[in-house]
Amino acid sequence: MKREDNIAQRTDHLGNIYESINKMSDSYNIEPSTYRDRIKRGWDKEKALTTPIKPSYQKSKIEGEELERRTDHLGHTFPTIREMAEHWGIKRTTLLKRLSSGMSVREALETETKPQQKSCVDHLGNKFKNQKEMCDSYGIHKATFYRRVKMGFSIEEALTLPFKAKQKIITDHLGNSYATVSEMCHEYGISRHTYSNRRRKHWSIEEALTTPIGKGRKTATDHLGNSYETISEMCHEYGINADTYSERRHRGWTIEEALTTPIEKRQKKATDHLGNSYETISEMCHAYGISFQNYSNRRRKGWSIKQALTTPIEKRQKKATDHLGNSYETISEMCHEYGISRHTYSNRRHRGWTIEEALTTPIEKRQKKATDHLGNSYASVSEMCREYRISRHTYSTRRRKGWTIEEALTIPTSR
Repeated sequence: MKREDNIAQRTDHLGNIYESINKMSDSYNIEPSTYRDRIKRGWDKEKALTTPIKPSYQKSKIEGEELERRTDHLGHTFPTIREMAEHWGIKRTTLLKRLSSGMSVREALETETKPQQKSCVDHLGNKFKNQKEMCDSYGIHKATFYRRVKMGFSIEEALTLPFKAKQKIITDHLGNSYATVSEMCHEYGISRHTYSNRRRKHWSIEEALTTPIGKGRKTATDHLGNSYETISEMCHEYGINADTYSERRHRGWTIEEALTTPIEKRQKKATDHLGNSYETISEMCHAYGISFQNYSNRRRKGWSIKQALTTPIEKRQKKATDHLGNSYETISEMCHEYGISRHTYSNRRHRGWTIEEALTTPIEKRQKKATDHLGNSYASVSEMCREYRISRHTYSTRRRKGWTIEEALTIPTSR
């Protein structure tokens, strides 16, 4: 019954059956979201599919124009306009609006989306349209102003105090220096967004800059002939950073030397208030029976070295008694005795449960309910996926990418 309903939804008014609602909408040159919205508003299928939409949102009917719209200013071609927009970190609708307004491809992709800003007043009472205008009039960057205010500066201090600009040098895997990451990326013909995404996925600098878009990372082979999916995987096997490996290789080191030479760790020396020296701060803390974390927190609060090392840590233990009169050193100990978490116990008590109820009522494991696009209910998302013969992982990945429930469940996986 479910399959028949699904087929009916992706069959047009002429009886043509499509793989999905998206495919059917595309064949009539309208957005799937527009089609669904029209159906929800009570339009019949023929009217929903055939009524023209605003020209600025229509897909190009000419293949050459469509290809041009899917190619960015760096010459990279994408399977769809949506993927190109996602690659550059903007919404598909924003990209289409910009292109329709006459913007060049580069302008449409690189122009930042600016939120509306409220008018503001400086410490002298002068009014400005927004904070950027106010900061510009004082010759200070807006980000610096925000940071200072967040640190507790007054508006006057945040606007007028001079600052020293710290220029961070950006270096590629070959040792070349650049003023900014964007400049380095431009040199390699890759977008800043792509570079940043790759680095977040633990790609080395070399891989992030030189791997062509659409291609996977390079495979790697060590000095023993073992093959790995990526350079990073190989380096992980040898316990070395991928960037360190790349840097060594460009300095002329062999693969074996680059992978197996230990990295010298420089330990920070430490001296206590009595003049005793230690190899590390951690070693000093250990000598005084205090954790490195507590010591660091105290020093950040302005405590002296002596105070940070020698002040005892006050442990406030809260006594607890259960409904049978048994005493425990702490509430946590009592909860452990009853096989329940402290968090669950506290929540129950806050909701008005008695001590006995909070300690002895079993915890019910609640399965997350799930409903498909046809309104059918399932005990869990996994059960729903099994019904549609698709893996939970594939479904979740598709939903994170913005696919509808129907698309995520019914579009076959490419093999």
